[in-house]
Amino acid sequence: MTELPAPPDQPPESANESRTDRGAQTLDPGALRSDAAVTGRARSLSARAVRTREHAGRRVEQLRTRNELVDAAFRAGDLDRRRAGSLLSGGIAFRLFLWLLPAALLVAGAIGLVQPSGSAQPDHVAHTLGLGASAVAIVRQATKQSHEAPQLCWRSASH
Repeated sequence: MTELPAPPDQPPESANESRTDRGAQTLDPGALRSDAAVTGRARSLSARAVRTREHAGRRVEQLRTRNELVDAAFRAGDLDRRRAGSLLSGGIAFRLFLWLLPAALLVAGAIGLVQPSGSAQPDHVAHTLGLGASAVAIVRQATKQSHEAPQLCWRSASH
């Protein structure tokens, strides 16, 4: 087995050194003190957090005994958590969306049949409905495209 040359700034290794000796470093007393300081600070902050949580818990219990509204809010929150309220509300919202979207399209179509705009200009209809300037521009563009599309199809079919 051939040995690789040592880097120029390090002396060559002797054959007697083991691999564990090469990786060993001397311990710096200053580093140990700073680690102890960090650990002590973390313990201090942890103890402070526990004391703050206990104080907040006592304060909440005092408010619950004094004020029925606070107690009712906490009971409602507990009941909601026990009965998976967020899951139920998500299911209800999905079902409402599933039913309201087709219902809104049906109502919009029925209103268009019952009360057509006739020969009124799209700008006038949009302003009458209370739409803003950007919505009026979109309505104008959509109306223009809806009148152009059938003519394009008819022209291509006649050729």
